[in-house]
Amino acid sequence: MNVVTSTRWCWLPISLLTFALLIGVLTVLLDLLCDQYDRIEDVFEWGVALLIHLTFICQAHQLRVDRP
Repeated sequence: MNVVTSTRWCWLPISLLTFALLIGVLTVLLDLLCDQYDRIEDVFEWGVALLIHLTFICQAHQLRVDRP
């Protein structure tokens, strides 16, 4: 196993999930503060779904690279 290859992708899933968490907190705040939030809610939901899928793809790639 190559250590450089193994550690290169470690930060990506964590940062994607952190960004998804920030989007979730932002949607709650926008729902409380903005009257027209219902019109743009789907955009945030699709963004979070995309980030979750990208996290899965990164982890699957990492497992494939680390295979002996």
